Amino acid sequence: APDGSYLLFVSNRPATSGGKPLDVIFKGKVYPGVGMNIWRVNREGGGWSTPVRLPPSINSSTSTFAPSIAADGSLYYIGRTDPKGPSRLLRSRYRDGRYLPPTPVAIGGPNDWIRDPAIAPDQSFIVFSIVPAGSKQKPRLAIAFREDNGWSKPIDLGDSVNGPGSAMGSQLGPGHRTLYFYSPRKAPAAGAVPWNNGRSNIWRISLIPWLHAHHAAIMGTHKAKSRK
Repeated sequence: APDGSYLLFVSNRPATSGGKPLDVIFKGKVYPGVGMNIWRVNREGGGWSTPVRLPPSINSSTSTFAPSIAADGSLYYIGRTDPKGPSRLLRSRYRDGRYLPPTPVAIGGPNDWIRDPAIAPDQSFIVFSIVPAGSKQKPRLAIAFREDNGWSKPIDLGDSVNGPGSAMGSQLGPGHRTLYFYSPRKAPAAGAVPWNNGRSNIWRISLIPWLHAHHAAIMGTHKAKSRK
């Protein structure tokens, strides 16, 4: 969480005590032990509380993952509103100690493939991986900004960041201006710092150029309106 008071994580651990690791059913085929649900632990002194599984309204299937938390507790994640439907980007508001029913987040086209959201604490922007519907490209990082009626059109972070391979796993750093992601790319991303785990690498880039460009565009629009 932005204030560090709790942590959400993904696990295939049994949903009930004494059960077995979660399976995933995809296109009618069962994949044993690779299911995903979201769990929570609270900060307790120098450690963490006993893990608690989020409610069934969130973990509606065994393909629920990629949590990202806003400052007001709202949860952005990949899940299903219909257990038999497709996985998609969802948002659940947090009110009075409970999660409200999730709703789809309308970003990009209705059939675009979106994964691994990283929401700004104030929900002013969100970074994610996207594959446009009908495209055969690898997942690429994009950013969208909050607008009056929803979200802006996704802005691709460019070839110098995305590289030739997939780019996924978006996470914001503590200052909310640095993005961490993973990619099998070999060449450095523009301004990125790598960490090598032997297969995919973890990379770090500054989001300031995109945030400043968005701010400049808003100021330009305001000035144009003021002249009328």
